[in-house]
Amino acid sequence: MLERKRMSKILFHMPKQSLLCIADEIKGRYPVRLVKDIERILIMANIEEGLRSTKFHLGEVLATEALVEMNGYRGSAVFMGDDEEKTLAAAIIDCGFNAGIEELALIEERLITLEAEYEKRMRAQAALIERSKVDFSRMSGGGSNA
Repeated sequence: MLERKRMSKILFHMPKQSLLCIADEIKGRYPVRLVKDIERILIMANIEEGLRSTKFHLGEVLATEALVEMNGYRGSAVFMGDDEEKTLAAAIIDCGFNAGIEELALIEERLITLEAEYEKRMRAQAALIERSKVDFSRMSGGGSNA
């Protein structure tokens, strides 16, 4: 079974339509209900400053939060931004994992495939960025200016 942290990362980066498709399949077979209305919330965005290893507060970020229940199990999702559909779909998938639904192995397989597709896109994007970097030492002739 996928670790929770890995699954969350996959769900966050997964295309919205893929999330909606998987969530619809779960909703079609299991009784899913909202525990509370989908909410827009503000969360503090923090980064760690590298040199001093101290946390720096960037400010508040808009996020969307969903909490659902199915057969006594709960699922939740909080996504940065204002996308109720995607957040709700992720909460439904999380609930399916928590409930251990029988389609879990197939859903995990699809998520792992989507993760591989995402990583492939990121590698291609990194390669494009790498090609556009300027090597300043080559531009100056590699010698010293003394």
